[in-house]
Amino acid sequence: IPLFIGVQIPKEYYRAPTATTQSFILKNCHIVDIENNKIDYNRNIYVKNGVIVSIDSVTQTIDLSTPIIDAKGSFVMPSLWDM
Repeated sequence: IPLFIGVQIPKEYYRAPTATTQSFILKNCHIVDIENNKIDYNRNIYVKNGVIVSIDSVTQTIDLSTPIIDAKGSFVMPSLWDM
């Protein structure tokens, strides 16, 4: 399921991913699960080369230069949603 990562975080809290890598870890976010009508709290999302490859358990080898964005309780939801 593609996710829309619409998180507004002050610049002093993270090192922004570069356009060339498109890889980062979004930590401490709450994922809105619209299919099961619930929220999964305090999860981590690993995005590698612009693709979500792991949620919550980052088991793949990660480059030490991968930016880590602390979402500090912000919400992440699927890219297609009704308002």
